[in-house]
Amino acid sequence: MDDLIPAPSALPTAPDPDAAAALAAASRAADAAAAAGALARYRAGLAPSTRRAHDADLATWVRYLAAVGVTPPPDPARLADDAAAWRGVSVGLVAGFVEWLLREGYALASVNRRLATVRAYLTQAAAAGALPADLPGLLRSVRGLGGRQGRRRAAARPVTRRSPKKAAPLLIPVDAAVRLKRQDLRTPQGARDAALLALLLDLGLRIGEVADLERADVDLERGLLQVTRRKVDRVQRLLLTNDAQVALRAYLRWRGDADGALFWRTRRDGALIPHAPLGVRGARKRVGALGARAGVAGLSPHDCRHHWTTLAFAAGSDLAAVMEAGGWSSAAMPLRYAQQQAIANARVRLAAPQVWTDADGVAPVGGGATHDNDDGSGGHHDRT
Repeated sequence: MDDLIPAPSALPTAPDPDAAAALAAASRAADAAAAAGALARYRAGLAPSTRRAHDADLATWVRYLAAVGVTPPPDPARLADDAAAWRGVSVGLVAGFVEWLLREGYALASVNRRLATVRAYLTQAAAAGALPADLPGLLRSVRGLGGRQGRRRAAARPVTRRSPKKAAPLLIPVDAAVRLKRQDLRTPQGARDAALLALLLDLGLRIGEVADLERADVDLERGLLQVTRRKVDRVQRLLLTNDAQVALRAYLRWRGDADGALFWRTRRDGALIPHAPLGVRGARKRVGALGARAGVAGLSPHDCRHHWTTLAFAAGSDLAAVMEAGGWSSAAMPLRYAQQQAIANARVRLAAPQVWTDADGVAPVGGGATHDNDDGSGGHHDRT
């Protein structure tokens, strides 16, 4: 019997009230610290371009809150940094955000992206304890708009384009692209313009990437260009095409090898202004002017990128190669271009023999042909 009675040392002891209180206080402090830093940790793992897009989406969310009477609306910067700023948000409020975006005329892709951003931050806030733990699951009932449902919703409303970008890129005919690149290399402005357009049309660079180029990025001896792709946080080296090398060599004879921005602005007489960067706005404006001169009204740098991607797929380049050369981190955009070029039945092979040859298509008309009505009746024979 004695062995069934626990020794005094094995008996449970009463918890120390002070230790329990200290543990509870430490837990609360840890939870508060986790909540305070949850969004900062989440954003630290995002690409800079994604953070900028999220900031724009959060600003749209704040405009929605103001529109539905939340006064004062929260600061977008606090929403990006403090999980507690999301307290009080309900599923119904998020569903109303989707409807408000539609009424405001946002494109379906823009609606879906902004919804995804808000859901992501709410999920982070819930994980940090600032919102009910079951909220992320409930938010699944607020869905984006895609497929037939999205198209029906889009067709039933007036759409006001919110973005300064074009709804669809301008298609550049091949002969127009040739005219665009064929600038006068005998003048400083002409050589600069030829180099600018060659990089846009032959390499598909983003206009911001062109504006960021410096003299040191050009290696004509090896035919290479170093490009800083801020949108995807990468630095790449690209092979220059023949046209790009010729144009850059001509331009650098005028510009020289001074450090700094590769492309300089010009005066009214076409002379270069040393160390005066052309910049994104100047390059965009110049591309538009050159497009109008070449018969391509409304030309933008992004149209040139679309042109490059289209030609790359048309020539048989695979998706991975185009993504790498174009500086995309996601396949979504290049896939859109590829689908535009795709021939739906290109890989289909038929076992049935074909009846006609090319020669049959140029056979003389007449010659004793037999005709009947479409229903097969009333046939007769032509006599020649």
